[in-house]
Amino acid sequence: MKKATEIKTKLTTRSNSPRINLAAAVVAVVMMLMALGACSPERYPYSDFRTLPTEGWYSSLPLRFKPHLADSTVQKCDVVLAVRHTNKYPYSDLNLVVDLIDSNYEVTRRQAEIHISDSYGNWCGKGFGNFYQVKATIAEGVDPNTLSSIVVWPAMKGCDKVVGIENLGILVIPCDD
Repeated sequence: MKKATEIKTKLTTRSNSPRINLAAAVVAVVMMLMALGACSPERYPYSDFRTLPTEGWYSSLPLRFKPHLADSTVQKCDVVLAVRHTNKYPYSDLNLVVDLIDSNYEVTRRQAEIHISDSYGNWCGKGFGNFYQVKATIAEGVDPNTLSSIVVWPAMKGCDKVVGIENLGILVIPCDD
């Protein structure tokens, strides 16, 4: 019994040493930075997310994006729409109108139907808790140097306001040639 007490005392005394506490803190900080680096999101030449009002996204209020690519060597790209939603979203699909406007002010209109849940009510995409993200490609092989702006608004029949959508974003991804 006496030996166990002595060992415990020695361990307690050693852990109170300023050098050991500093070393432990440094190791903990390095491990946290490595963990954060491993969890960093994918990098795209352009990505922009907009937070939608908590009371809902009105169909009369479009979101405007002006993609600017830092990498001018990208010749062709895909434009991807990312939707972040909560379990308060009441529908299985999200219908959107997406206008791709080029540098000559020519508009290419796309109808996007984003599948939020499957036929059984299970959420699509990735996420945890009550927060999920779904992606859908809305244009392929676009010349990023001529893409001037992207305008997105909800197009749900009989619905002036969409609730449960937290963020909507545009990702520009280089094509694999």
